[in-house]
Amino acid sequence: MQVQWVNEPERQTLLIEGDQCKYKNNCKSLQVAANGTLSSGTYTVQNSLCQSFRIYCLFKEGYGYTFLSSNTNVTVNMESLYDDKTHILVRFTKANKQYESTLAQIDTFASVPLSIQYNSYIGYNKPQNVNMTPYIYVGFIPASNTFKGAIQGWKRNGQEQFFNNCDGNPNSYIMFMFNHEHRGYTDYDGSRNPLLYKWYDNGTEVLSLDYVPGEFLTSYHEIHHGGCGGYSRGSGVPTTANIGMKFGE
Repeated sequence: MQVQWVNEPERQTLLIEGDQCKYKNNCKSLQVAANGTLSSGTYTVQNSLCQSFRIYCLFKEGYGYTFLSSNTNVTVNMESLYDDKTHILVRFTKANKQYESTLAQIDTFASVPLSIQYNSYIGYNKPQNVNMTPYIYVGFIPASNTFKGAIQGWKRNGQEQFFNNCDGNPNSYIMFMFNHEHRGYTDYDGSRNPLLYKWYDNGTEVLSLDYVPGEFLTSYHEIHHGGCGGYSRGSGVPTTANIGMKFGE
């Protein structure tokens, strides 16, 4: 297999000769093909149908995060973009700066992997704004694991946040919508509370040299917990945001 580096402003990628598709399919395989020499940046990859889309690879020491472009208009196999299901990195903007927070399961559900889906929510409750496609849906506690009176929540930057599920409603997700058709939110509005938005209120500021390009953020999101945990949508919080999916060495 021969590897050729292409350094064009609009198409920075690696060409892999002899593979079914022209491009490697994730940050990890790009880095391996480049013998570990790649820097964080925007790269073009392909899905199993050889359709191209763009990702941002945030490379750290021995691991990293993949961000999917909000311009993506092809089918994406999300599991090809990450291999660590313990948490997500939420990158977001506030007052023209970027911040980040991690979200993970509470300790009670630590053995349950997060489910990161593209235009689907299999095993989890249906979101309110399902028509704002394409979207990334992150499910925490599966619907089958939910019951009235259960202690639920999520872990934000290593700190657990809980609520008591008052009615057994199985909502447990955060969703970021790219909304290519520019649809409006449904009439179901909800409200802001600390459980839903401590990731936003108490995020860590990011150095400007590590900023994710605006193409990889979106103005639309939705959060729902329970059963009395709360519901909110992006119209009430002035941010653009998206998730980073973790991959290891």
